[in-house]
Amino acid sequence: MEGLDRPPEAGTIPIRCADFSTDKIVWREVSDLAAFVKEPRPAGASIRWLNVDGLNPWVVNVLRKHLGIHTLAAEDVLNVPQRPKLETYDGHLFLVARMLRLENDQLVQEQVSFFLFKDL
Repeated sequence: MEGLDRPPEAGTIPIRCADFSTDKIVWREVSDLAAFVKEPRPAGASIRWLNVDGLNPWVVNVLRKHLGIHTLAAEDVLNVPQRPKLETYDGHLFLVARMLRLENDQLVQEQVSFFLFKDL
């Protein structure tokens, strides 16, 4: 896959993280994904939501390695459009859905891919 060794230009692939506990949610922007994946989850945070807005092979590959995402599922994220589906892998689920929205009175659709882990 092309682009696996080249991070995206700063700001082109926004990544946000939300760490949840029973009494609070802490949102933060992830500006350095390589450093972020090495950090432990904050104390007390029992669930993490990671939102990646856009497609980039380097970003997908960093998350694939860090989270143990199956290679075929990572490829499906980048090869759009995929049909809506749910696939089961060891340790995680992979869900592909279509997101619909109105833009200038036109119906626009895009692929949304989810990886579901125990607490992520």
